Amino acid sequence: MPEHSRFPDPVLRTALQTSIIESVSRPRLLAHVSNTGEGWNEAIGRYRFDIELARALHPVLNWAEVVLRNHLHGAIGQSVGSREWLMGRPGLLLPLEDAELRGLLLRIRHRAQWRRGQIRLSEDLVIGELPFGFWTRLLGSEYANRRLRREQRFWPILLEDTFPRCPPEMRTRAAVSARFGEIRMIRNRVAHYRRANHLADRALYDRIVEAIGWMNGDIAAMLIAEDRPRFIALYEAGAQPWIDRVANWQQDALNLNDR
Repeated sequence: MPEHSRFPDPVLRTALQTSIIESVSRPRLLAHVSNTGEGWNEAIGRYRFDIELARALHPVLNWAEVVLRNHLHGAIGQSVGSREWLMGRPGLLLPLEDAELRGLLLRIRHRAQWRRGQIRLSEDLVIGELPFGFWTRLLGSEYANRRLRREQRFWPILLEDTFPRCPPEMRTRAAVSARFGEIRMIRNRVAHYRRANHLADRALYDRIVEAIGWMNGDIAAMLIAEDRPRFIALYEAGAQPWIDRVANWQQDALNLNDR
């Protein structure tokens, strides 16, 4: 990211600004500047705002990931006639996912040996340790290829079982895959502390809840009642309260130094 000459020289920054910039990094903070009239207070305040938005998104992202993997795992298990298909059906998945699964199983077995049996390999453990990207890749067009064996061709066969509450006109593999691809993208930005406030709006939140509702309406209703109002209030208030807090922190620090 290019340097921005409108920002003050380091010798002109306050001690608080300097401390935060040195620890967070100049490029990371500059990503949160929205126009040429803003300075370091705005950059730091918007960074704080982004952290709070990420915190407010965490519950709905958690539900989306957990509900998808369990519904998809259950639908595939029912289709192949085995609940423990991750551990008991080698070769069911295509090479990329199969290699990832085999690698995880090997790592779990090594951990179990090292910890002398304190870890017990189980289907539920494997479900929980496979990353979100593994599950979203199972929604890909590769698993709709008619040249695959019947048990490997998940789509469109498993759409109704995996997403029973999705409206029929929206219940296509492409639409579902695109939606969960978007959810994975924002989840990864949040998980890796990348800027998300330019993407995380009311419409995004509602799309995530809608996708959860395709699988479980009760969870979607709970999120709408309990979590959505907190996210919307934070989003609509915007970054300004956090920018103001930075200015107040600096004034408090100056007052302490003057005593």
